[in-house]
Amino acid sequence: DRQGRFIEECFGSGQHIVVCDDNIVWLQALADGFEFRPLRRSPAELSSLFLRADAEMARRGAFLWGISPTQNPFFIRGFLNSKH
Repeated sequence: DRQGRFIEECFGSGQHIVVCDDNIVWLQALADGFEFRPLRRSPAELSSLFLRADAEMARRGAFLWGISPTQNPFFIRGFLNSKH
């Protein structure tokens, strides 16, 4: 996969990387139950999302984190997938 090769070539071993498409026009967060809500702008929830991603990668020994493109809350769970 070209995206995987690009990441391997551009970033050093052991760096934490957040991957998302370049055509994202909005993000939503999973609220209570199976409802979505817009991300807060103030305080900036997007920056805290990336900080959380960095902390989770460090805690789990992972180095790659991505944003799920699904709009189906059934597939969004309260845990991280750690496929190796």
